[in-house]
Amino acid sequence: GVATATSYILQENVNGAGWTTVQSSGATSWNTSGRGNGTYQYQVQACNATCGSWSNVVTESVALIPAAPTITVKQVSTGKTIIATVTWAAVPNATYYVVQEINGSITTQMYSGPNTSWSGGYAYGPVRTFQVKACSSYGCSAWQ
Repeated sequence: GVATATSYILQENVNGAGWTTVQSSGATSWNTSGRGNGTYQYQVQACNATCGSWSNVVTESVALIPAAPTITVKQVSTGKTIIATVTWAAVPNATYYVVQEINGSITTQMYSGPNTSWSGGYAYGPVRTFQVKACSSYGCSAWQ
């Protein structure tokens, strides 16, 4: 804080859209949550009877990694083969998804792309497990 200040004006600029006052009080801190991807800038001004100059601008970039998707796996027998269909709901901030199959100690990537489902066939044999992760340019979720 500033020794002679009785209040502060805090402004925020989201993605260059212009300055907005987010707090005007005697508090010397402010918290936020729930921010989406973007660039956030902040400046503060100390006031008593009049206000001083604006502080330097502080910039913060938010890059959210998508949450793990909830998946459903359906396997249908068609004689000597099994058709596996893996589906999942779209995840906010995800731009693509990766599906992998685990067959014993072998893990194979089966799909990578924007769709929210994948189907494939395989011969009877060991039990296979499927996992999906949601990804964006900022990173990927945990496998689900």
